[in-house]
Amino acid sequence: MYSIIRGAGCGFILVSLLVSNVAGIDFPSNISGDCMYDEATDRTICTYVVASGTPALSHLIIPFSENCIDKFEVTSSFFRFENPQAYDDPFCGEIYGIKSDREMGDGQVETFTISYVGNWMHKVGMDVVYAALKAANNCEVYPVPGVADCDFVPQCEFSVNFTVSEFYTRKPGDYAGPIVCLTATSNLPINITFDSFGDLYPQASFGTGFIPALYQTAPVEQVQPPPAFLTPAEFNEQKVIIPDDEEEHSFCIWWKLSLGPEISGCEYSDDAAIVIEIENLEQYIELEP
Repeated sequence: MYSIIRGAGCGFILVSLLVSNVAGIDFPSNISGDCMYDEATDRTICTYVVASGTPALSHLIIPFSENCIDKFEVTSSFFRFENPQAYDDPFCGEIYGIKSDREMGDGQVETFTISYVGNWMHKVGMDVVYAALKAANNCEVYPVPGVADCDFVPQCEFSVNFTVSEFYTRKPGDYAGPIVCLTATSNLPINITFDSFGDLYPQASFGTGFIPALYQTAPVEQVQPPPAFLTPAEFNEQKVIIPDDEEEHSFCIWWKLSLGPEISGCEYSDDAAIVIEIENLEQYIELEP
């Protein structure tokens, strides 16, 4: 309905359009959603919002992967979902998934969640799934985020290259260089931490004092020393994260030694450890009975 208001002496015309729900005009149903990982429960939780249009929604089908059957749980105060199976709908076609025949009224909005055991937020498990919404003789599909595949296979490759096995120096002076380089490729996140990096102490009884050492990480292609080094205590607090993008990532560990005239000629060393942790790997390991 149009309404026209003429402003007396104001020189303008205001035109407004009032829209109402006129019979015969369809407002399609729709679905939207989002997924997140809950570390406390070790579950990937996808929450979906379903809005019924005109004509009202008669049923909906959420596609499912058969290898996810033992890993999911549906929660809803409104929808009653059937067990996963193949549905051959005359309007939606054949879809393997879970189906709810609970009818909704015009403009009604309801929610439900699907939670999966484990963290499926990495790109291999998560994908777009197409939910089918049936209203009268019409079936529309909507893309929503979801778990598309639960047959994820971890693939991690890791290599260590010790660039220096023995480092000869003359005193006095400061010396810097890469001591070890690491390369990793993974479809799961990798956390690399450092433990017990410290100063260097003599390996023979006639050695005196110790050699102060500093440490830092740098890209493999870097040929000049990093602009700043860390004390052993600071370096042991560092973490390098290799993402789950299946791309090759590399870096080197540099050290910087300061030799004073008081340091006697001897072999100096330190026992340090590099800790490599692959996230979520335990959920893909089948334990022997």
